[in-house]
Amino acid sequence: MKEIKFECWGKRHAVVIPDGKANYQSARLVVEGSSYPFPDWIQDPRTVVDIGGHAGEYAALARCVWPHCKVRCFEPNPELQDYLE
Repeated sequence: MKEIKFECWGKRHAVVIPDGKANYQSARLVVEGSSYPFPDWIQDPRTVVDIGGHAGEYAALARCVWPHCKVRCFEPNPELQDYLE
């Protein structure tokens, strides 16, 4: 397991991801906002649904960007369930 740290609204956060260079690189792009940028037209959503959530890195970032929204994250791979919890 590896931990990726990121900052959002002046606070430090961390996401634990599975071992592997590809996992680390793709998760890093997510928390940096490169893979799935947040559109300017989305201001304050009530709910964010992350389908295929991997280890929850996008869900964690969405929760930071929109702290009042509900985040629902789904991942069909049972090996990643512990990371989401």
